[in-house]
Amino acid sequence: MDTTAADAAGVACLNSLAPGRRILGWYAGDNVWHEMMIGLVVSSELTVIYTPDGDPYVENLTYDRASGPIKLRSLGPRLTLPRNLRAPAYRFRGAITNDLIKPVALDALKLAEDARLSPPVPTEIIDESGQPQTLEAFFGGALVPQWQQSIPGSGAVVAVDGGTPKNAKIVRRAVGDSVWLASEPLGGLKLGQEVSLNEETDVQCGDRVALAFRQGEYVKVEMVRITEAADYAQRRRALFAASSDDKEASGSKPVDSDDSEVRTLWVDFDEHGERFKRWRDVVKESFTPTFEEKPLEGPATALHLIKHSERLVASTLVPHQTHRANRQGAS
Repeated sequence: MDTTAADAAGVACLNSLAPGRRILGWYAGDNVWHEMMIGLVVSSELTVIYTPDGDPYVENLTYDRASGPIKLRSLGPRLTLPRNLRAPAYRFRGAITNDLIKPVALDALKLAEDARLSPPVPTEIIDESGQPQTLEAFFGGALVPQWQQSIPGSGAVVAVDGGTPKNAKIVRRAVGDSVWLASEPLGGLKLGQEVSLNEETDVQCGDRVALAFRQGEYVKVEMVRITEAADYAQRRRALFAASSDDKEASGSKPVDSDDSEVRTLWVDFDEHGERFKRWRDVVKESFTPTFEEKPLEGPATALHLIKHSERLVASTLVPHQTHRANRQGAS
């Protein structure tokens, strides 16, 4: 780190950089100090900062006159402005809380990864009061996956011994902005239902997929961002619907085996993951089978009846309910 142009206060500020810390920077040709929050120290030269306008940047804070600030100052013990600034400061308007620092740190890590940088694991993070905290204490155990795997004793993901695959991992809790959701309606779980994983019975495969052992069978679960959880079940169903549509478009039909049951329809699930088949879908999937050993003449009564009811009343229950109401009214 080149600090030849830095004064003593600037050097002290540079040496104290850590996620969550708030500092002041002075840029060439400007007339105000700019407050910024450190999101992540990426290297000896680059740092991800967060501005009062809500923008994250990868900045060179080592007194690089070509791009970064030419002066740095630390805030006072109570996060107040230092004396003798001799100029106003552009600061954060609202209070800086831990609820803001957490997403800033997460976004800074993502920004660094998107820029193909490899930031080291920070040893501490500065909380809303300006005090240093360990990552595990600050995030409440829900660490960023890349950091979590590098910190011994922090619930890190490690390999599982025994008969499980060599790439399997001990399950971990979903990170702060994500939840585990059931990817299939098995084991008593509904599609899209939030799942709490158990380290004793469940196993993780990769970073965002796991197998949850429920009611004697393994159920696939997936780590999904909370903002994408609401329509997760719908998106999962759309995957299989798309596969079905592709088969129909190509003209292919399932081949019936000798022991196939023609009286059975495929099971459908509604938006809440519960078994439900709409009446129009029942009619659409129904057909009249032909048996060589028992040919039947004339139209099939059952198919004719359900098609007629679907066209007129959309459900077989309506005629029965109407008939029952008429009988009760007549009596």
